Amino acid sequence: MNDAELGLVEQVTYIDADVVYAALGKEKPENASKQIPFKLKKGETLGHALNRILGPDAVKNLRAQGDKSIGGSLNSGKEWANIIENIQKDDNIKNLKVVDTDTQGKGGKHTNLAIAYEDPKHPGKAIISYKGTSGHDEWHDNVKGFNSADTPRQKRAAEFAKKITGNPKYTDVTVTGHSKGANKAMYVTIVDESGKIHRCVAFDGQGFSNEFLEKYAKQIEAKAGNITNYSIDRDFVHVLMKQIPGSHQPICAGYGMQNGAEYHSPVSFFITDENGNFLLDENGLPYFNVTNKENPLIGGIRKFTQYVMDNSTPWELETIVDTLGPFAGYLLGDQDLGAALKSMASNPIGWMTILVKLYEFRIENGISTIDMVKFIIQFIPDFSTKTVLLIGAVALGFVALLHVLHIFAPVLFYILEGVAALLALILLVAFVIALVKELVKLLVAFVKELIKVVKAIIHKIVEAIKYAWNKFVSFVKYAAGKIRDFTEAFLSKMLEIFCELASAAVETFKEIGETLINHPEWFMITIWGNVDAAVAISDSMANDKDEYESSIRSLFQKANEADDRYAQVVNSTATKIDDLTSSFRTEFGIA
Repeated sequence: MNDAELGLVEQVTYIDADVVYAALGKEKPENASKQIPFKLKKGETLGHALNRILGPDAVKNLRAQGDKSIGGSLNSGKEWANIIENIQKDDNIKNLKVVDTDTQGKGGKHTNLAIAYEDPKHPGKAIISYKGTSGHDEWHDNVKGFNSADTPRQKRAAEFAKKITGNPKYTDVTVTGHSKGANKAMYVTIVDESGKIHRCVAFDGQGFSNEFLEKYAKQIEAKAGNITNYSIDRDFVHVLMKQIPGSHQPICAGYGMQNGAEYHSPVSFFITDENGNFLLDENGLPYFNVTNKENPLIGGIRKFTQYVMDNSTPWELETIVDTLGPFAGYLLGDQDLGAALKSMASNPIGWMTILVKLYEFRIENGISTIDMVKFIIQFIPDFSTKTVLLIGAVALGFVALLHVLHIFAPVLFYILEGVAALLALILLVAFVIALVKELVKLLVAFVKELIKVVKAIIHKIVEAIKYAWNKFVSFVKYAAGKIRDFTEAFLSKMLEIFCELASAAVETFKEIGETLINHPEWFMITIWGNVDAAVAISDSMANDKDEYESSIRSLFQKANEADDRYAQVVNSTATKIDDLTSSFRTEFGIA
């Protein structure tokens, strides 16, 4: 079985309640997290299990979901359909027999954390597939890996592997997994004492702590060559901590990714066509595109995490782990922003420690503030309106705090300037990006109405142009033969026409403003208040008649003074008025 096939096998651990109920076309019940809808039976083949739970009709339902993300892996409905269909076409995969599963979860949530198979074509061979990060506890466990040689979840993975390697029936074991599952697979490969785990194929697996690398240095030297950890060029997990020295770390181009979160989607490894269907090699199997080119911003994240590991005291590292652990658990595991923010508020020392490390890293490496936030911009998710407002409030709060500190506590301000300013900028960038996304949603929702509004505005503008042109023509007719007649009567007539035009402009502005105000989607695009500002400007024009009249009188005075010198030029220009009038009439279709 090749590496791409193992990539398909690994996908099975991600079939959760969301995927099953979407495939069945049913509403997911509230207690779904306490069940395992995709429950495997020992001894059955993987193909039989898929047919039993996710048959052809279920696959059609998934494909009908299109690009909508389903389940914790962020695979789309169409991608899930492709995965299941390709597994059912592959005899190597669909004939795998289920040996055992680890399904016990914590906190009332249950899932297939690990699945063990035997290969009927090759007696003595077994495959263990570990699921990626699942729930609050596993995200917390991820962070513990920064300063621990062995985490609780890694130990649990090793215990499950022992059940397979301890069976004399199996002499050659392959382990695989994605994300947290990939980290478990690599960990199990290194700590295995049976000598039966000969191959590890991991995907987007995060690295390990200095403590792990020191504790298992001899085992790493002996077994690192058995490990291959594929990663997407923009994946942000495999760069966390330190990869096992001597292991293979191929970098692949990613496919089908719509946003930052999907840079870590397990299905992104497979090459797809423009419609999202897997491309197949000469053997009819999906495959990867190995480029070994990593996104520079992603490389910066690796440098930062390793900087923290190598330049922190034990107390600092423990503080950072104790701070990020609960935060990651709430935000990424439970997807509870409120609880994550409470976690932040309860540990200001921890967050200040993290920000100080970020500031030190920036200074030591000569990195600009803008470069530091570029990475953040890539991964701003699709926030709800409520979250957008919350981010904006927090960002503005930090900016306000900086101003207060600058005035009343200048010493503290200069101490915190680099750290606080960076955080404020990150929050402001997040707010702006999220706000733009909200505006885009409005544009999509109201696009037909917007077209109507645009047409109405253009109509108003064209009418205003025609009106102004007709007034100009009447002025030309009045002025014909009197170009050099700079008399008071002529001036009064011109001022009369000017005032009439100004009044018409005011009304046009007001009508456009009322149109915009009646369409909130357009009103938002103008960023609140610009319409009122435009109306105010036009009102100001009308109210400042005296100032304009004075300016016009001044111009006429200068014209009188220059008349003798430029009479010939003025007369020459006057002879071309008729031609100009004719040209404008043709251009605008004015009768």
